[in-house]
Amino acid sequence: MLFLFFLAEINGVQLWQLFWLLSTLVLAVINWDHFIVEEKIFFFTSLILLGGGVWLFSVHWKQPLMVCALYYFSQKILPNSLGLGDLWLIALWSLFLSGHELLQLLLIASATGLVFYGYQVLRQKTPERLPFVPFLFIGLLCILLNHR
Repeated sequence: MLFLFFLAEINGVQLWQLFWLLSTLVLAVINWDHFIVEEKIFFFTSLILLGGGVWLFSVHWKQPLMVCALYYFSQKILPNSLGLGDLWLIALWSLFLSGHELLQLLLIASATGLVFYGYQVLRQKTPERLPFVPFLFIGLLCILLNHR
């Protein structure tokens, strides 16, 4: 479905967005199973995203600094609440999203994560921790579909 939707008209932006979504889907599946952001896949796909993103878009260079600062303060308030892999992923994505889109993405990801957690609690299978990348994938999918 993603191929059909994003490649309805083939151009560089849609190919880049499709790669972004598919690489995130791979990271989300690994994160779901192992609670890690696989470094080799992340760094490889990050280089491709950076190369294409710098060429295709105007990049928001200050936002990763703000994301890292917010991560630092959140770790002071709620230690170990967000993994370092999640930070690197969000910081990378913040290069290509406006501040408004980044907040939307985080809101969607957090809301879907809370809904999933609530559903698990209702099923009396309360998880000790949740992988966040699958919910970030849902947020990214919503943001990119909204652009179309």
